[in-house]
Amino acid sequence: MTVSAMTLMAGLFLIVLAWPDTLRADPPTTDTQEPPPPAPVDRSSDSALRDMSTDRPDLTESAYTVDAGHTQVEIEVASHGRERSRGVEVTSTGIGGFLIKHGLHRRVDLQVGLSQLYRSTDFAFDPILYPDAIEVSDVTGPGDLQIRLKWNVWGNDGGRTAFALMPYIDLPTSPESPGDAVEGGLIAPLAIDGPVGLGLGVMGEVDWFDVYGERWTEWMTTATVGHDLAGGLGAFVEFAATFRVPDEGEWLGLFNTGLIVAVSPNVQLDGGVRWGVTDVAPDYEGFLGFSFRR
Repeated sequence: MTVSAMTLMAGLFLIVLAWPDTLRADPPTTDTQEPPPPAPVDRSSDSALRDMSTDRPDLTESAYTVDAGHTQVEIEVASHGRERSRGVEVTSTGIGGFLIKHGLHRRVDLQVGLSQLYRSTDFAFDPILYPDAIEVSDVTGPGDLQIRLKWNVWGNDGGRTAFALMPYIDLPTSPESPGDAVEGGLIAPLAIDGPVGLGLGVMGEVDWFDVYGERWTEWMTTATVGHDLAGGLGAFVEFAATFRVPDEGEWLGLFNTGLIVAVSPNVQLDGGVRWGVTDVAPDYEGFLGFSFRR
């Protein structure tokens, strides 16, 4: 092909890209009035809402936001766990952690939550290592107040993937908070529609902590797989790992699994267990929760 022929072909190709309407089979219209813009999606009714997507019960956050103008409440009704380390057994029970989310925009929601309203902790000591120690019980009130903003970057209303960014701050509202500084971090969840009906999720998170004036950075990564079993019943398995920089401590690993029951399009129950797979992780923690939106 000669240079002039190649130039002509390239010119024709650019014309096709610039004016694709010239290739339509329909005859040109003489109406010069522009067509009206598409009507906005009405999400005022339940049938028009996106499928309910929660940030619990797994640790991997959802990449989807609450519909604008709607509110979603996610509650950890109760949790119970145990940790044994260096001759000390710690058993704790938490009640009433919650996260309230409100849609501000079709891709943005605001979230406010507490890790717990009440926690009871019992300490038991190995009599050989601690011959003079006695069992101790402690009761604490609300946890720190956390404020988060979720921005869905893409995939909120369609597509096989969705991605979000979630900056957050922790306010030291708990009487047991180790320090009085504001802490914060950034969370980045990615959701993927996998094969054979699997729902996949991965997440990266960076946290900045302040404990009595000592500051450190902590990184967390998670991966979760979920699948619908029958009707409104679904299950998930997840692995989560938390890392500190080398001079700040060890890494913590958790294997999590549980069940989710969709009672209705706007109500969900869940329950499961988190198992520690490293020495510094809790041995186990079982939990029950439910979520609803309006």
